Amino acid sequence: HKAKGRVIRHLQTAGMTYDDDAVDLLVTLAGGNFGGLMGELEKITLSSDTGGHIGLEEVKKLASSYEEFGIFELIDLVAESKYEPALRAYSDLVRRGSNAVGVVVLLARHMMNMLRTLEGRKVPGHPFWVQKIQNQAQRYGRERVVSAITHVARAERDIRLSKLSPNFLVENLIREIAR
Repeated sequence: HKAKGRVIRHLQTAGMTYDDDAVDLLVTLAGGNFGGLMGELEKITLSSDTGGHIGLEEVKKLASSYEEFGIFELIDLVAESKYEPALRAYSDLVRRGSNAVGVVVLLARHMMNMLRTLEGRKVPGHPFWVQKIQNQAQRYGRERVVSAITHVARAERDIRLSKLSPNFLVENLIREIAR
């Protein structure tokens, strides 16, 4: 993979060591946008000491697309009915600064895009993300997507009106849509 090779050369030139999965995540987050990839890479190398190490955690902390990537990861886990890992992915998003309302809004948008692709309608965005949405929608299926949209709308309303913790409500949402 050409982009991965450029990232590795850049890190080596900067005197840094790296984990392969960190480089893979960085390339995935860039989604084929080489300029964006180099921008993320510059942020990472500038924030590290010379001779530093770049691991998965460093990429997740500094890559600006991580929240969007986190939603894809969360949806992948939900689509595979992996409730516990999905909760961990949500907790990771919260730990990195996302809030319950923001996650629910991103989930709503994501689920609507999944429905659009199942209906054969165009989904805006970078081809990498659009392909990911299409793959998730196929795995998830129309019935589950429509049901998830209903659950997401209910959770959004409950977050506004309920006295229950927003994080509790989102965790409950994840449990509901991961079935």
